[in-house]
Amino acid sequence: MVAVEVFLTIAALVLLAALLIIGVMLLAGKRFHLDAWYRRDRQRLELYRAEEQRREQARAEALRELEPPPETEQIIRQRNSEEN
Repeated sequence: MVAVEVFLTIAALVLLAALLIIGVMLLAGKRFHLDAWYRRDRQRLELYRAEEQRREQARAEALRELEPPPETEQIIRQRNSEEN
């Protein structure tokens, strides 16, 4: 019987400690404006990803511009066959 009482007491204390920790976290979140920090970080991340995507698209476009036109290879083969 004593073991059950000890177990229930410990369980109640753990529950109270958990509620206290949750309350402190909620108050700290409001005090330090953690929601605003999270939103700003999220916006920065989205801006960074958009900029990264723009850079990648510009890089791909530049590489496409550097590629020779498809008919170039055909012309080279044709001239090689004429020389032989």
